[in-house]
Amino acid sequence: MAAWMIRRAARSGSSPRGARFSARSATQEIGADPLTLQELRADVELEDGTTAFLSAENGVFNPADNSLVLGERALLETTGGVRAIFSDAEVDLATGDLVVRDTVEIEQPGMRIIADRLTVEGHGKRLV
Repeated sequence: MAAWMIRRAARSGSSPRGARFSARSATQEIGADPLTLQELRADVELEDGTTAFLSAENGVFNPADNSLVLGERALLETTGGVRAIFSDAEVDLATGDLVVRDTVEIEQPGMRIIADRLTVEGHGKRLV
C-alpha cells in the first residue's frame, strides 16, 4: 500500500462563520480520498457568536462527501460553557450535523447529562 503523510497539517474553512482544522499528521493512500488524521483539532465559530473547540486522538476526513469521522477520546468545548466527551462520532461538515452512537457526557454550568447517544442537527440548532 503506497501512501503519503503530512506532518502538522492545517486547513482553514471557507464558511461565513469561519473554521480552522489542524492535525499532528495526515496520511492518505495514493489515489484515495480519505485522509487519516492523528491528534486533530478544530475551532468553528457558531451561529450564536460563540466558538466550539473540538479535539480527538484520531479521525478520518473524506473530502468527497465533506465528512469527518472522529475516533477515540473526542472533546468538544464551547466558549458558552458546554463541554462534551465522546468517541466514535460522524460529522457532516456541510450541514453541521454530528452523530454520536456511543455514550456521551455533556456538561455545562449547573447541569450534567450522560446519554447513550447524541445527534446534533443544523450547526447546533437541535439536539436529540
